[in-house]
Amino acid sequence: MKTNTELYEFLSTIVGSVPYGIIAVDLEGTVVMINNQALSILNLEGNIDDYLDISLYSLFQKRYATFIKKVKNCLVAGRKAFFISELKNGDKYTSIYGSPILNGMLFTFLDASQQVQNRKEAKAALIKGQEQERFRIAKELHDGMGPTFSTIRLHWESLSNLIVDDTEVIAKRKHIIDDLLSNVSKDLRSVSHRLLPSALKDFGLMYAVEELCQRITSAGGIEVHFQQDSNFPRILEDVELSLYRIIQELINNSLKHSQASCIEVGLEQEKSQIQLLFQDDGTGFDQSKKLRNGIGFQNIKSRVEVLNGKFNVQSAPNTGFQASVLIPLRKQQLTKLK
Repeated sequence: MKTNTELYEFLSTIVGSVPYGIIAVDLEGTVVMINNQALSILNLEGNIDDYLDISLYSLFQKRYATFIKKVKNCLVAGRKAFFISELKNGDKYTSIYGSPILNGMLFTFLDASQQVQNRKEAKAALIKGQEQERFRIAKELHDGMGPTFSTIRLHWESLSNLIVDDTEVIAKRKHIIDDLLSNVSKDLRSVSHRLLPSALKDFGLMYAVEELCQRITSAGGIEVHFQQDSNFPRILEDVELSLYRIIQELINNSLKHSQASCIEVGLEQEKSQIQLLFQDDGTGFDQSKKLRNGIGFQNIKSRVEVLNGKFNVQSAPNTGFQASVLIPLRKQQLTKLK
């Protein structure tokens, strides 16, 4: 029969051979077992002996507050299994399984960094495909329907000049057709512009957002103010396009749902990051329901995640809506004006 020491060494050998991190604690939260894989995944320096008999709370309180809260609840209120997905730790992401064991808890740590990166790449590919399709449709509208519609208008103007019988009824019908042609022309330009904002490519993000805000304000019903940073740099086209789409989505959400009379948009470079601030004076909403179910917000989250940024929202019924987006800016993302 194995002694306690032999049994501990046997278990340590097993724990050391698995491809994921393992930490076992007693009912007080003190580390009784840890493997090298846990040290590597959690970016812990030193060796295994340095972490034995240390409180798990003091070890991870600052970096893994969510995890420590779960551990405390489990050890105090009854040990139940739990799972925390993709906790961020510097440049790494870690998923954690917690399981009750005799006189303690066992925690398994999995490096989820590659999983997160794969998801980002998949979302980036999807967004790129969507933008390519927008470009194709906008080009079709401009190169196909645009000239065709112009030809129809020329024929109508020529035909209307041949109508001699200018009775009140005919004059009224001509006026209706003129208005319809004018409205369709405006709609075509508007749809094409939304799909492919030429000002963004030609003049940059600040000019394109300013034009967007002015166009919505001129339509009446709501004022959209844009506070811009005069020193805002030109950045890579895909980053500019993503920020423009995020602003479009936020404004569109306010126009559809908020009943707001005023929207404020701010964009600035702050040290090594881009900060987008957005707010309206509308009706607000319940964040727990809207953010979970809203497709628009999911689209924003996807774009922000691809750019390794952060998206925060603050709202409640009858309090308006506020949002912020922070995007880390690397030197490689800057581009020189031609």
